[in-house]
Amino acid sequence: MTLAADLLLLAIDPQRRQLRVSERLDYALMGADLVELALARRVVMEGDRVLVLDARPTGDRLLDEALASIAAKDRPPRARAWVQAVRKGLRSDYLGVLTEQRAIRRTPRPFLRFFTVTDLVVLEPGRQAGIKARIDAVASGAAMDDPRGRALAGLAHAAGLSTVLYPGTANRALRKRLQQATRGERVGADVLRATAAISDLAVDATTRAVTDSAMRAATDAAVHAAMSAAVDAAHSAGHSSHSGGGHGGGGHH
Repeated sequence: MTLAADLLLLAIDPQRRQLRVSERLDYALMGADLVELALARRVVMEGDRVLVLDARPTGDRLLDEALASIAAKDRPPRARAWVQAVRKGLRSDYLGVLTEQRAIRRTPRPFLRFFTVTDLVVLEPGRQAGIKARIDAVASGAAMDDPRGRALAGLAHAAGLSTVLYPGTANRALRKRLQQATRGERVGADVLRATAAISDLAVDATTRAVTDSAMRAATDAAVHAAMSAAVDAAHSAGHSSHSGGGHGGGGHH
């Protein structure tokens, strides 16, 4: 189960059977794919660019598409630019994943005589609650050492879910922690460049600990860069939508 699929499931309102957020969601899904590739040590950051470490298939079709799109560039893309270039059908693809996993059911129904709307029926409320619980743990400060949990929390913020999950002034501190999850320690470019070559090195027992530490630092940098890119892209989309831009892709047809 990928971060993108979990994020999309969390975004569904089980009562209204529609997505709770839309405008920024696609950028968060792109960011989620980038985070997954970073956690799998398939990509690393070199400055603000995404460098492919291992272009072999991951076994997940959508992540493989994401990885291939990065590898196909003439030069490593900037994280923000890659996140902003939302892949066609991305949201629909992940709704398909959730459908295949039997986490949701998509049910079309008439809407205003000439239109249809697709209801997103949550079939696994326990899974949705579990995703929310992981974010709660980060928001409460209890799970900041869980990289996937922090990534999920940061992506929820990027998607605009903070105010949905934690509304009102009483929850301001919880929303702040979700925002902070998108920020990490800055890692020197020299460390990242050295880490990018790790796959080509024969690591012996005396250097393994140092190498593993560098890889963890590089992975963390990539994760936070991906989440920051998703946040930046979402904010940019928010400004452009007020001028008539923005992305579609919801359940209405």
